[in-house]
Amino acid sequence: MSLIVFFIALSVVFFVIVVISMYSVMRFFGTDRAAGLDHFDKSISELPYVKKGIYKYTNNGMYLYAFFIVYLPGLLLFSKAALLIAIYSHIYIWVHYFFTESLDMKVIYKAQ
Repeated sequence: MSLIVFFIALSVVFFVIVVISMYSVMRFFGTDRAAGLDHFDKSISELPYVKKGIYKYTNNGMYLYAFFIVYLPGLLLFSKAALLIAIYSHIYIWVHYFFTESLDMKVIYKAQ
């Protein structure tokens, strides 16, 4: 019974973090930039580096916090398979960040 309570509590914490992160993405960062348009559109890539909302606490709030959403189905359905897929997905997202996104960010935001 205590594992179920733990999973539900963790789901609530993750859900709150995801909502705050998504609000920050939509309000301060923009969905175009979140979708990667800043890597291809010079007018968007010239926008300043965001340091508001969740980004005030971390340089990359979307990768660090918003992707907690992938854990919610596994936690709420008590599914080991879904949790393994979530862990794999989150690792894969971070691999993309380190080998693609971070390199582009150094070029895009080099002057800031």
